[in-house]
Amino acid sequence: MITGDNPLTACHIAKELKMTRKPHTLILTGPHTGCDSWQWVSVDGTVSIDLSPDTLGKLKGHDLCVTGEVSAYLQCALSGSSYRADLIGSMLSI
Repeated sequence: MITGDNPLTACHIAKELKMTRKPHTLILTGPHTGCDSWQWVSVDGTVSIDLSPDTLGKLKGHDLCVTGEVSAYLQCALSGSSYRADLIGSMLSI
């Protein structure tokens, strides 16, 4: 795990330390960042995947970056949801 003041900082440090090995690192971003919904967006902006139960399989093949804000969102908004467990399980197995 790498932390930073900003998710891009953490992604850059992880890349420099060769902790990321997949072609794209995706950051889970919220609606306030210009998206209409929660989305996984690549650092370079070329990949965008909606956060939904139907898209879990699309996360395979990507490194993932999760911020404290996202962690809080998962705790509150998806509390008690089987989707939350599936999402967290998928993130850990990637």
